[in-house]
Amino acid sequence: MENTPMYYEDEISLDELIAPLKKRWKTILLFSTIVAVIAAVYSLFLPRIYEAKSYIKIGTDGGRAFESIGQIKTIMSSHPSLVAIAKELNIKPTRKNIRDLKRKIKYAGKAELLEITVEGLSPESAIKTAEIISNMILKRHEKFYGSAQKNILNALEIIKDYVRPIPISTGTSEFKIIPTEIEIKPHSDGIPVKGNRIQIVIISFIIGAVLSTLYSYWLERKKGYKQNV
Repeated sequence: MENTPMYYEDEISLDELIAPLKKRWKTILLFSTIVAVIAAVYSLFLPRIYEAKSYIKIGTDGGRAFESIGQIKTIMSSHPSLVAIAKELNIKPTRKNIRDLKRKIKYAGKAELLEITVEGLSPESAIKTAEIISNMILKRHEKFYGSAQKNILNALEIIKDYVRPIPISTGTSEFKIIPTEIEIKPHSDGIPVKGNRIQIVIISFIIGAVLSTLYSYWLERKKGYKQNV
């Protein structure tokens, strides 16, 4: 007895899938184009947002960081720090301006490497804000560095007459102080991270094509159902 393939009525062939696209491709293209044009016009009123980044290597005192990433974030996100940043940018420190400024600045990183990300209406404004923040952190840590140096000098002065000479290779890390430095200067690639018109138009066209395609399938399915009834 020969094995005969079994076919089911609910199976859909490739031709059936392509048929609605062939039949309504003009409608799909027209709808997608209209959506893309609307998105293009809308994007003209959207501000372009650029991003600048800066990386700071946090200094250490005896192998311990002057401040943790979390502490720096808390301090630099505080109201007094934001007011100081606003004044450097010649921005009136109103509640709204301070809230907007806080939203544009982000801090991240691991161990002793701090990443500062700033948004701005231009690459130059974002870089300038990142520079101001970086310099504020460096000035804060200059005080920590100077204080740590004084503490070590005082400690050495106190113990030098009571302890035998210590080999250079012994315990040097406990007396090692590394200042905070900028690892990578504030920079921007000049590409908008928000309000990119080309990206908005492309995404809108794709969404329009998908929606119009689904609508075409729905119409064909509805038409077929009526014919069967």
